[in-house]
Amino acid sequence: MSENLSFRALQLSNEQRNAYELRYHDFARYRKHCANRTHRTRSTLKMTHGKGREFKKLPPLKPEMIKDGHLQLLLMESERAWAYSQDLLAQSQKNTEHATTLRHSATGRFRRSVSWKSTLILNGRFLRYREEFDDALVQLSVARHLLDELAGAARTSKDQALATLFGDEIGPEIRYCAHELGRAEAYNVDKIVGEVAATNRNVLVDGCDALLEAFKKQEESTNKRKTLREIVWEGEPVPVRNPELVDVFLKVQDAQAKLESSDAQGKSNSKKSVAAYDAILLALSDAEEVAKKLADAQTSSGPRDISFVHAYIVYQLVEFNVISG
Repeated sequence: MSENLSFRALQLSNEQRNAYELRYHDFARYRKHCANRTHRTRSTLKMTHGKGREFKKLPPLKPEMIKDGHLQLLLMESERAWAYSQDLLAQSQKNTEHATTLRHSATGRFRRSVSWKSTLILNGRFLRYREEFDDALVQLSVARHLLDELAGAARTSKDQALATLFGDEIGPEIRYCAHELGRAEAYNVDKIVGEVAATNRNVLVDGCDALLEAFKKQEESTNKRKTLREIVWEGEPVPVRNPELVDVFLKVQDAQAKLESSDAQGKSNSKKSVAAYDAILLALSDAEEVAKKLADAQTSSGPRDISFVHAYIVYQLVEFNVISG
């Protein structure tokens, strides 16, 4: 396998899902995108199976020949099958006449997704779908534990937000499995994860403790860290838990640092100060747009964090408009 192989699965999944309307649960569109992406990737890697009905069996791939594209192909094939399964499940809820057939097809596509990319999250979700709650709880809890560890050791705020985002997604599924199993304090996801993951992580992930330790040392050895300062508003911390929001908030932070530097030098009316205000307003406008999209896409049962973040951004926009005006 290539020594320079670098594959950021969480980042790629998040970018593709957000770009192709998955935040609005448009699984059909996302499946079509995944199909196009896998076709392009296969063509680039010269891994097509011939034309038309002619099937051309590919030779085994040697480990030293593996590239980033091969891993991307596995991910997108899995995403394609998973999106198809979710689309079929959504159709089964509307089409009661053919609901059984649609659910059966969805199960097959879900199983195919697992075969392409066998991960703790995907396995856990498939087991939960099949109502095998005990095994599902173990898989999802270990996945959540690993994501929490990644978030805690991340060298950038964006990496931290990516791990947190996927961890937040499986939290309700862990709670549901625990409730179905009749566990005490089924609402306390962190406690359940701590108990279950401690005894199962090295069973499900070979050498898990050693891998986590190596990852932490690697992150600590990286000097360049781009992190977001803690934001407090009205005595409450502003929870920036989405990677897209982290990007725009970092721009706001950089613009505010330039403004503070200009004010410290006694140049509050200088061109640099005016440019800094303009940069802050532009960054806040971008942040407001992102936060509004996230708030609009959020279901009514989702967390209220994003609404609080959006309100904070609007307040900042008004405040800086008044100051600069």
